Amino acid sequence: MDTQVGANLPMKRDLGSKWGVGTKHGTTAFLFEPQPRFAEVCARKAKELGLTTCLPYAAWIRNETMTFNVHDDAAGMGSSLFNSSVFVTQGASRLQVQAIDLAEWMQLHIPRGADLTGHFDVEGAEYVLMRHLMLRGQACRFRHVEFEAHALYNRDHAPLRAFDVLLPWLLQGCERPPKVKVLRYYGTPNSVHFGGKPQMEKRIRSWTAGVEPESWCESCTLLDKMVEPSLGDVANA
Repeated sequence: MDTQVGANLPMKRDLGSKWGVGTKHGTTAFLFEPQPRFAEVCARKAKELGLTTCLPYAAWIRNETMTFNVHDDAAGMGSSLFNSSVFVTQGASRLQVQAIDLAEWMQLHIPRGADLTGHFDVEGAEYVLMRHLMLRGQACRFRHVEFEAHALYNRDHAPLRAFDVLLPWLLQGCERPPKVKVLRYYGTPNSVHFGGKPQMEKRIRSWTAGVEPESWCESCTLLDKMVEPSLGDVANA
């Protein structure tokens, strides 16, 4: 069972061959994406794959109506619940979307013991969302977690940069620890951005230049290396 939070334009190749989603492979998928512009293509790809459901909601920590900030750059990918991300500064429209409590949704719809993978690409909301899943006992249900880190998308989030490298260590405390992969750190010297297109990288570097280096320890190389999951275990002391 696969859950993609922030699906945008879901890639059939990744869903099918990488994660075994669809009738052919037998894995069920749930794709969360609140932007109406992606609804049609998401529904079409879901039908082609089979066993796939598109959910027009923003995954969040409460059930509520929220303002979603949408930009026209890069086909709307990078749009966010937060109103001061790097893309929104280029000009954005705002729409009202339905947000749902992801932890509650998982409790209601994902059977206990399910072989569950999760992919989080929610443009800065991942920090609040992952903390919520941990506190509600849902984060440990994943067998595999892919996580895109956007601490430097928003100036207020810069102090959360350390969370990116701590996530595998935190989830190591689960009874059945998930395998955690942070796909990229946006806005850092090691970031990968839309295939490395120079104009996008230049935009990110220019924007994050306004983030105070002291707020995220710019010179600290430890922030570019994942914390070893077993660090501090008594067995290894």
